[in-house]
This record gives sequence, structure tokens and C-alpha cells, in this order.
Amino acid sequence: MSVLAAIEAEDAAALVKALASGADPDVRDASGCPALVRAAHDEDLVAVLLDARPSLEATAEGGETALVTALLAGAAGAARRLLDAGADPNRGGGGETPLTAALTGSPESALRVLNYGADPRVRREDGWDPLMLAAWKGDLPLVRLLLEHGADPTATVGARLTDAATIAAVHGHGPCRDVLVEAATLVAPRLRDLWEDIAAWCEEHAPELHASFENTVLTAPAPADWGRLPVDAAQLLSQWPGGLPFYGGMTSLGVDGALHWWRHRSGDVRPGVPPGLVADEPIRPLWWDPAWVPVARHPSGRLLFVDQAPLATGVPGQLAEWTPDGGPRCVVASSLTAYLVELRDGLHAGRVRYDEARGELVWPGASVP
Repeated sequence: MSVLAAIEAEDAAALVKALASGADPDVRDASGCPALVRAAHDEDLVAVLLDARPSLEATAEGGETALVTALLAGAAGAARRLLDAGADPNRGGGGETPLTAALTGSPESALRVLNYGADPRVRREDGWDPLMLAAWKGDLPLVRLLLEHGADPTATVGARLTDAATIAAVHGHGPCRDVLVEAATLVAPRLRDLWEDIAAWCEEHAPELHASFENTVLTAPAPADWGRLPVDAAQLLSQWPGGLPFYGGMTSLGVDGALHWWRHRSGDVRPGVPPGLVADEPIRPLWWDPAWVPVARHPSGRLLFVDQAPLATGVPGQLAEWTPDGGPRCVVASSLTAYLVELRDGLHAGRVRYDEARGELVWPGASVP
């Protein structure tokens, strides 16, 4: 009986005989799938193949390794043997990483892969990391486990800069959202570091924008009427001058400018759902809410505001856009910090560029204003 036939029959004894007769442990089936991947659902078959020293990282046509296949199948014993043999706990395949594949099973499977050196910051092909998946599931013990092993609660995915806390909120997992918001606050980059990095880039590539950083006059503290602002918003308004560059011609508001527009907009009470509000956005269907604090403005009157009172499917502190003719439109980032991190990283990676003719930073193809 051939290696592939023995695997198909789930006959470990026949597999031993085939390999003892000199059969190739790396043989592939007609679709190109290696024997080890074909056998990954069965611990006994994996054990026999491993004795013949096959390639641990050989992949099927879809990119799946034996380890990812075993974890997706819930074959904990086979996965353990593969890890003991040296399978890479961070090499993905078939759209998954070993850790995201393990999350389809039990927390014990995830812990085992973590203990073998899996990095919880490694993302699968669609950009989601393990913490985002745990947040989607609403599995609080798993969220805590990943955070304890170094998962990044500030990581975002997509043009909307969605983080794990937002994913938890959207799916109604309030306890996970609260834990993730707190964790992100503790490890988020300092606002001063972000602005200094952005200023350094502007000094080299956009001197016109860098001039706005030369105004070092600090504004007054945020007024008590705004309640307890997120730390990043409070620092931006009270410790930095207005005029710092955001995307698309937006510039930051110091506390005086923010207070002016907040007062101006707070009298904007109109009946009905604002026409600009995108469906299913976690924003109150009002033209303006006093819990919304503007932090940046475009000459056209568009605002970016920090939302301190989102719907249950949102995250306190989320950053959203407001337009004069349509009211609130949509969330553009899970937080002000997430927005500025993307701005900084986008500048250095070339995703954001300076349009000299328009005198503004632009991010082609993104929904962030």
C-alpha cells in the first residue's frame, strides 16, 4: 500500500510499511497536497510520518501547512507533535496563522501554540490578528490570554482603522470592549512622540506644513463641560496649538477653536435623522450632541470629533466626521491615537503623500478624510 493510500485508509501500520520500504514521506497527491498535510487530522499518522523526517513546512495548493491544517481540524495531538518536531508556530497558510487557526478550537490549543513561541501580533492574510478574532468571538478569557502574551490592542485593520475593541463593540461584547479599551490606553504611543515624528517628516518633505509646528503657544485646559475626555483628545486640545496637519486639508483645533465650534454646533438642533449618517454607524442619530468634541476642521466646515457617547456598538473616544450639510457621517478611526498612528506610519511608508499643489496631506483610496 502506498503512503497516500495508507493515509486515505487511516492505516498507521500500512504507512509504517510503506515508509520502511523507501517510500517518499514528502509525496504529494494529484492536487499537490503533501502527505503530511493530508495526514494532519490524525495524530498516529502524523507520528509515523514525522519519524521519516518529512518537510514540516510543505504546503498544499491553498498554502496550508500541516500545522495550520491540524489546528483547523481540532487535532490537538497532531498539532502538538508537529510543534515538538519544530513546525514554525508563526508560519501561516491558507489565509490563517497557526495561532488564528488555533482560535477555532479551545483556549488550550491557543495557549499551547503561544507556549511554543507564536507571536500574537502576526496577522493572517486579511489583516486580522488573533486579538481581533478573540474580540469577534467575545471570548474574554482568550482576550486576556492574548494580552498577557503581548497582543497589541492598538493594532487596526482596514481603511476605517478598526481595532479589537471596536470589533468587540460591533458584535455586542461589552466586557471585551471595555478590557480592550483599557489595555489600548495603557500601551498607546505618546501623543508627543507621534507629533514629533510627523513634524520631522514634514520638515523634510513638506516645509509649508512644518511651519505650523513652530507655534508653541499652548492653549487653555479643556472645559469641564466636555466631561472626561479621552487622554489623547485632552492632550491634543490643551497641549498643542491649532493648525497641525491632518489628512485632506484638515487641521487640528486648539482648545479655543474646539470650544468655539462646539458652542456653535451645540445650538444645531434639527428634527429627523441627519441625511449624511451612514447606515449602521455607531453614532447617535442627531445633528449634534454636546458629547461630541471637535478636534480638527476643514475650511469647508467639515469637522472631526471625538465621540464620548457612542451607541452600544461603538467605542467611547471613537473619531468621527461631521459635515455642515449632512451632520455626522461615519466613524473614521477607533480613536484619535489610532488616526495619528496611521498618519505617522502612512507618511513613512509612502501611503500618505504631500500634495504640494493643494498644500495638504492625502491618502489616496482611503475613507479617512
